[in-house]
Amino acid sequence: MKQLVLKLGLVAALVTVSSTFVWCQGTATGSISGSVFDPSGGVIPGAEILVKNSATGGEFTTMSAENGTFMVPALASGMYSVTVTMPGFKQVVVNDVKVDVATPASVKITLQVGEPTESVIVMGGAQVLQTQTANVATTITGRQITDLPFVSRDALDLVLLLPGTATPGRPRTSSVNGLPKGSLNITIDGLNVQDNLLKSSDGFFTYIRPRLDAIEEVTLSTATPGAESGAEGAVQIKFVTRGGDNEYHGSLYEYHRNPALNANFWYNNRDKTPDPKTGKAPRDRILLNQYGVRVGGPIRIPGLFDGRDRAFFFVNYEEYRLPEQYTRDRTILTPEAQSGIFRYGTQSVNLFTLAAGNNQTATPDPTTAALLAAIRGSTSKTGSVRAHSDPNFQYYTFTNTGGQTRRFPTVRFDLNVTDKHHIENVWNYQAFGSKVDFLNTADPAFPDFDNFGSQGGPRWSNVTALRSTLTPTLVNEARFGLQGGLTVWYPEVGPASFGLGGGYAVSITGPGISQWYAVNSPQRRNSPVKQFNDTVSWIKGTHTLNFGFNFSQVNLFNNTGNAAVTIGLGVDSTDPANAMFSAANFPGSSASDRTRAANIYALLTGRVTSIGATAYLDEKTGKYLYMGRRIQRAQMRESGFFAQDSWRWKPNLTVNYGLRWEVQFPFTALNSAYSTTTFAELWGISGAGNTFKPGTLTGKETQFVSFEAGQKAYDTDYNNLAPSLGFAWSPNWNNSVLRKIFGSGTQSVIRGGYSIAFNREGTNVFTAILGSNPGGSLTATRNMTNGNLVGGSLGNLPLLFRDKNRLGPPTFTDTPAYPLTGLVGDSVNTFDPKLRLGYIQSWSFGIQRELTKDTVFEARYVGNKGTGLWRQYNINETNLIENKFADEFKLAMANLQANNAAGGSRNGSFAYFGPGSGTSPLPFMLAFFSGKPGSQAGDAALYTSSNFKSSTLVNYLFPDYPRPIDFANTLVGNAGMRANSATAGLPANFFRVNPGKLGGAYIVDNGGASNYHGLAFELRRRMSRG
Repeated sequence: MKQLVLKLGLVAALVTVSSTFVWCQGTATGSISGSVFDPSGGVIPGAEILVKNSATGGEFTTMSAENGTFMVPALASGMYSVTVTMPGFKQVVVNDVKVDVATPASVKITLQVGEPTESVIVMGGAQVLQTQTANVATTITGRQITDLPFVSRDALDLVLLLPGTATPGRPRTSSVNGLPKGSLNITIDGLNVQDNLLKSSDGFFTYIRPRLDAIEEVTLSTATPGAESGAEGAVQIKFVTRGGDNEYHGSLYEYHRNPALNANFWYNNRDKTPDPKTGKAPRDRILLNQYGVRVGGPIRIPGLFDGRDRAFFFVNYEEYRLPEQYTRDRTILTPEAQSGIFRYGTQSVNLFTLAAGNNQTATPDPTTAALLAAIRGSTSKTGSVRAHSDPNFQYYTFTNTGGQTRRFPTVRFDLNVTDKHHIENVWNYQAFGSKVDFLNTADPAFPDFDNFGSQGGPRWSNVTALRSTLTPTLVNEARFGLQGGLTVWYPEVGPASFGLGGGYAVSITGPGISQWYAVNSPQRRNSPVKQFNDTVSWIKGTHTLNFGFNFSQVNLFNNTGNAAVTIGLGVDSTDPANAMFSAANFPGSSASDRTRAANIYALLTGRVTSIGATAYLDEKTGKYLYMGRRIQRAQMRESGFFAQDSWRWKPNLTVNYGLRWEVQFPFTALNSAYSTTTFAELWGISGAGNTFKPGTLTGKETQFVSFEAGQKAYDTDYNNLAPSLGFAWSPNWNNSVLRKIFGSGTQSVIRGGYSIAFNREGTNVFTAILGSNPGGSLTATRNMTNGNLVGGSLGNLPLLFRDKNRLGPPTFTDTPAYPLTGLVGDSVNTFDPKLRLGYIQSWSFGIQRELTKDTVFEARYVGNKGTGLWRQYNINETNLIENKFADEFKLAMANLQANNAAGGSRNGSFAYFGPGSGTSPLPFMLAFFSGKPGSQAGDAALYTSSNFKSSTLVNYLFPDYPRPIDFANTLVGNAGMRANSATAGLPANFFRVNPGKLGGAYIVDNGGASNYHGLAFELRRRMSRG
């Protein structure tokens, strides 16, 4: 507490002496600064300055300071005129001074001796040189927005054109200056509009999309921000909505895309059957229409109210209509393979005949047979079938149809309540709808199949701001914003969507063919945002002091769950049918051939290897519901105080310095649908820190306790101070050579800076950690890893899909019994209890040179370093080195080669066959297969397990593609083999540090880091002739 008081005192002290010149991250304003000189170059203090908004008529006054400088803060984006009056001098009017968000505009004014009644008019008098700040920022505005060529009408895509932005794929994959996605903060009119669930992984995606004709300008700040922008992300992308003015303006537009104007896709020409009429492959029908209207101006009611210079409106409406077609390629079984004939090379094997000869299931499963028949029947309706390189498969190509409709209304009102108080309100409502969700491949897997899903839902935002000029030198701006809505995925999906699977999501992909269903996980969620920001600007002599406060609250609501129980098919290594897939029964075959044959056999006969389901804790009853819905609710809050000074030390030198104190409160649960564990129990029986130490067992079995509503995920970090320092200097070059290169003192600027900014991660970090622990949900999956698929009253393998009475849920308690241990297949997840806020240090140094009155060239170096960034990783990696298993794996590879060379009964085996056989003992594998201790590994008579010829394991031993980790995971993932290894005396943590949680042991800590260095060359030109 003492430290907290000291920090508050420090910030308060700084507030009294300093503030900022660029505005709080939550605001959407800029400023105008300048210097006033007499004809001899001397500064003029006490000159009267009038700044007027050219569109709305709003006026702001100030006076030049002792060194001739002035500043007018918190100005809305737009065009302004600056009028300077001083007794004994002619009045000067500078027109067309452009104010951009978070980017100070500057003017240099020289008064001429004369009467104030005489005027000197200067057009486009604002300096293109940036003389007021070290912040590296670029603004796109006006006709640049509407005239720049790019495919979409999403204004965020404009940022892709700016320096520092890298786009490796589609726009959502973009990053800025090499920084992680959590460092992005995207705002419209000061309100964060990102999808805050996905901010850490998909930070370039906005929930509210800025539309091209609704946006006045966009500013990208990439490095050395001031203290006002030092939180919620080191990279600030700020959009400002258009507003109305004293004249009526509008537009009406439509953008059209027609397949008649497009070339066909190469794949369509290759895969589709030509149209008999044209002889060409048909094109996908993409008929895009984007149309809209915008209008703005003064609010006028004839005879009652005239809003010129007082009240204004702006309305934009855009609609996006896209009938869609997508060509889909599927892999299906051949009719012969469906009948049980497996082909490889020039040979074939009847799988049903083989099974009958080995006393295994030799008849098709009724459900999978009907399902495969439905797939085959769909191919006769539309599309084309062609040969596959594998004789058991065919390719099937067809076209799915769908469509999207999106609506984007935007409304803005501005009101000059008095000449000192201005109110603005901006409202966005965006409605998304689709017939099928092509983006997430939720369209039908095959023609006319009932399983598909759409995506849609409403989204909205509202921002209200009040700007008050309290005195000519004191301005306050308060801004409050809300963002909300609901996104819904796959509302069509339910039990009826899985009729072809007998009500189950039975997977058919094991052999390598396409899945028959598209989706199984309907979902709805949102991450609403509330933000409040208040900024005070105080001009004190040559100092422009700014200080403020911001508050953000991000909530999470997530409703998830599967609609149907998933069924996995295959032949387990302990299945009695596994032995018949041997080299002897498939002469001349490879291990991959035999694996594929086993998977086709499992599909045809319905051999179940897993029954996937989850039981979720009902937030109303507090009881687990098998295949219920999971409701997650959480919240994160953040607040900060900042203070900064823009000191016009000299007319040609500005120094900016400031400090920010940021507190990001921990993720907090809003319902009791979560569980947690201690940091030490992440390591389970091995004990904290004992990674890769098999046999060290100083810990205990991981236990979970309830994470109740109101509980915080980690300790609050109050230790977050972010300084900023920068300068902008226009030197007077006395050296004649330097003057030729850099020009006079007003033609070049050297600027540099350093600052720290804090990141804010997405709420998906919280759900990925505490939402993955058992407790809020229980794994109700039955499989061999969990040891509950078969055994005891559950019977033995094989478990057949046709035996529906054996497919029920496992036994579990209907209420949480904390502390609980969960299942061996579960994961354990936690936060470092001392988790702190990650931050970005950035620095820059550059020089600007004015080439002409409207053109500037800048060369600059920019660097940044991410420190203490959040990192999620798994400490439960598979150990191969310290336990010497990698060495034994190499011996097993050599055994397989020697046995294959020997042929006969040894062919296809990696077992030890005794001295002189060219093979070696395998004590670890013998322990897992047969439960024999290492002391007996030299007895070749013990190597009788069928696992030494398992096609799955043999496949991992190929010298061209050795897979030791997959081999080890197969051993540790089988409950019977784990029991055997314990009998043989191997430690439980032989492979994994936490063998009781094979799903992984994940932690989020501050171990992340980044480093970036860049050199940028930029040519800026002010559009000055229309």
